[in-house]
Amino acid sequence: MLIVCNGMIRSGSTLQYNLVRNILENSKLGRGEGFYDSKNCVLSKYQINQWADDDYYHVIKTHELHPEIVQLSKSNKANLLKICYIYRDIRDVAASVKNKWGREGEELIASLDRAVNTYYEIMKIQNVFIQRYEDVFNNTSRNVEEISNFLNIFIEKKVFNRIVDEYSIQNVKKQTKSFKLILLKKLLMFFRIITPVKARKIFRPIISNMTGFKGSNVFNKKTQFHPDHISKNKGAIGSWRTDLNNYEKKIITERYRSWLIERGYIIEKRE
Repeated sequence: MLIVCNGMIRSGSTLQYNLVRNILENSKLGRGEGFYDSKNCVLSKYQINQWADDDYYHVIKTHELHPEIVQLSKSNKANLLKICYIYRDIRDVAASVKNKWGREGEELIASLDRAVNTYYEIMKIQNVFIQRYEDVFNNTSRNVEEISNFLNIFIEKKVFNRIVDEYSIQNVKKQTKSFKLILLKKLLMFFRIITPVKARKIFRPIISNMTGFKGSNVFNKKTQFHPDHISKNKGAIGSWRTDLNNYEKKIITERYRSWLIERGYIIEKRE
């Protein structure tokens, strides 16, 4: 069985992945397989089908909709695939992307376009569990219950409480502030400074295997959390009102108005 956590960027998708992973691992039914994308960690058709055909559950995290996963969802093996998806007010996504990666202007809009386009592609697929960030923010208990129900997996109360506690917003923040992750990030920066460009290609796989290094990032290989994963506003709802300038607020609201209305983030006034 393959479970794909394919959430909108900066919308709690890593938290969703970890809750799915923990439910499976604590139930001895499956495990997390990490993050995949089309650049640093490409997912093959062979691997997708191998995981789907396995009685064991395999969960992956991604922000892209792999064409082979779409194909699997339309095939006679569609029952071997489950997709978990979480979305958020696209204006809060914009604020978080801007704060986290410094994207602005066309680069920011391109990121938002991809996120919204993937949302509509996800909506075409059957057997998708959809969560709204605003509904699960600061309510880990509800989050765990909804996911376990979707997976049809019963978890004991003691295990349930442990998962809820470990992945509360407060404890997740502690994980992303861990000394080990911060140290690895500093070591990576030092490595990039002192190592000749040609030599980096030789040592990169070694460092990747040891630290979870991909590109210019350091992260926990098990949880996928990286230093300062949670934004400076602690994932607050409605932060776009203060974190975006007036021009950005106007442009983004107008560009995605139909989506915002469709999802209930804007209520149209009736005459």
